[in-house]
Amino acid sequence: MNRQNVVVGLIALLLVGGVVGGILFSTRHNKLQLTGGVLKVRTYQVDPENIVVFADIRVSNPSTQQFVVQDVKVALDGADGNRVEGETFSETDAQRLFTYFPVLGKKYNPNLMIRQKINSNETIDRMVSVRFPGTESSFAKRKALRILVTDVDRTTTEIIEKL
Repeated sequence: MNRQNVVVGLIALLLVGGVVGGILFSTRHNKLQLTGGVLKVRTYQVDPENIVVFADIRVSNPSTQQFVVQDVKVALDGADGNRVEGETFSETDAQRLFTYFPVLGKKYNPNLMIRQKINSNETIDRMVSVRFPGTESSFAKRKALRILVTDVDRTTTEIIEKL
């Protein structure tokens, strides 16, 4: 093999690698997803068998596309390892609970709702309101609180509470 052919081949390989790398680098934010975390969790035992949970969350959309919420689900990983899906409720019901039970404090953020739009490079604070079967003591022993937010294009993001 001629030394000149090897040099030309390496230069061509570097150019192709540079072009492919540039394309991947420039499209790195095109993947639609949310990032975020749980800021605060408040609970209230509404009856002996049910607890309501209010989770204040902060979500960011680092992608170049708009995220439109299609569904919000909340699951609880219990101390025994079982996952229980909660029943979310509306903004109006959450407002009523805060009015009826002043011990909950102030409602800082509106609920994360269906059809809510989170624009590209936008960060918002929202609340997720959910009912779980159980008691406050069993909720306090949880392993994790998982919030699953699905986009209209079926992209799902999971926000996990850090204990």
